[in-house]
Amino acid sequence: MLFRLMRKGSKHPAATIKRLLRRDKWWLVRMVVLLVFVLMAGKCFSLLKGTIPLTLNFYADPALVDLERTLLGGNDAWVYTHAVFGSAFATEVIDRIYTLFFPISAAFYIWMIASWDTRLQLRGLLGCVFVWVVLGYGLATLLSSSGPVFYEYHYGRTDFMPLLDRLNAISAERHLMAPEIANWLIESMGKGEFGSGVSAMPSIHVGQAFLLYLVLRYRMGWKHWISWCALAFVTVTWIGSVHLAWHYMLDGFVSIVLISVAWHFIGRFVDYLWARDDLRPQADYTPVLFPQ
Repeated sequence: MLFRLMRKGSKHPAATIKRLLRRDKWWLVRMVVLLVFVLMAGKCFSLLKGTIPLTLNFYADPALVDLERTLLGGNDAWVYTHAVFGSAFATEVIDRIYTLFFPISAAFYIWMIASWDTRLQLRGLLGCVFVWVVLGYGLATLLSSSGPVFYEYHYGRTDFMPLLDRLNAISAERHLMAPEIANWLIESMGKGEFGSGVSAMPSIHVGQAFLLYLVLRYRMGWKHWISWCALAFVTVTWIGSVHLAWHYMLDGFVSIVLISVAWHFIGRFVDYLWARDDLRPQADYTPVLFPQ
């Protein structure tokens, strides 16, 4: 925050923050409460995600594979991504960008937790709840699936062994992160470790990345270069989810469609709240920090 104020030429950034604190005396309390909530929610999500196969054992992968092959002319989606981005260098780049999901998501949560713009904060955090609860647990349980990387492990079928062999060969040369993370996920199954748990449909990675894009577009406008960078990140994440054997193409598609619908209705709900006189004055805290 200080960096943003100093970059905008504020002569007294600390004084500006003190003035903002006087305008919103509950900001610090709200930030601490939300931080605790997000940390606890993340732990609970990992525990719940690990119970998905216990609630409803993985069953949907074969149907998803068949449907995707029908839509793609008899081939799996990874065949096309590796035809275009199949070099060791391109795969390494995709792997590294895909792994950026974790620090980028952490930065996104920190932004939402510490935001002065309570309207943006509420809409963004409600979007996160939708991603975690509705997509990441509810729909993931109904469509219980593990993804291509665990297809042989859970179904005893070798449909995706050519892809895994290809990734392992590239990893021997370029040291990909995806195979290591997959091995860790297998080892941590049932332990409830933070970030553990397996589910394919719908894709939380693609969904969270797309939510970040929607929030940035809402805050910055679709023409802003940051919005375009976020959209590029969504695209690479979706391609990478298929390319690195984490997901089927349909996983990301379903996430994007459902989050688009949810974002619209969340926006209408927040607009309804802000139409009330007691909430309207709190909507204008951050333009000085995050210009359009």
